[in-house]
Amino acid sequence: MPNAASSGFELWKQAIDRASDDPRWRRHDCAVLSTIAIMGLVITTFTCKRALAQEPMTGERALRYECSTEPAGINECLTDKVSQSVTRLRDAHSFATRQLAAWDEDARYVKLARTRLAAADRSFENFKRAHCAFAASMGGGAVGHALETGRLACVADLNVRQADLIRSLVARLPPR
Repeated sequence: MPNAASSGFELWKQAIDRASDDPRWRRHDCAVLSTIAIMGLVITTFTCKRALAQEPMTGERALRYECSTEPAGINECLTDKVSQSVTRLRDAHSFATRQLAAWDEDARYVKLARTRLAAADRSFENFKRAHCAFAASMGGGAVGHALETGRLACVADLNVRQADLIRSLVARLPPR
């Protein structure tokens, strides 16, 4: 059996103990630690940059993904989402009507805003119908209900966006 002082581990341990008092070792140790820290920073930066580059799912895509796991079926789920979005749009219109009625502005400008809101609603319905037909056509020769899936997701998404836009436009009108 080898002498304890002459075993490889003991010799290595003694060398490390002597090196810790050597100023050259301290500089070397500091350089090694700095390199490790910089490598960690570089890896973290690239990992975070890559994660941030992946855009979160929003709008139509998020709706289709959310409904894709529904046992009742994707189109039934999206039909429910359309109903919810119609309700949200209707609520936004009610909110806008109340805000315009309470707006501290000349009556002619309030009337003009109401008239233009009604015109915007008609234009939005025409746009939504045409845009969602276009979105559905992007499915090409898809089979089954895939084209309807795209159309329903489009309708629900546009309704929600329009509701949010209407609310944001009238939310801060100064009341009388």
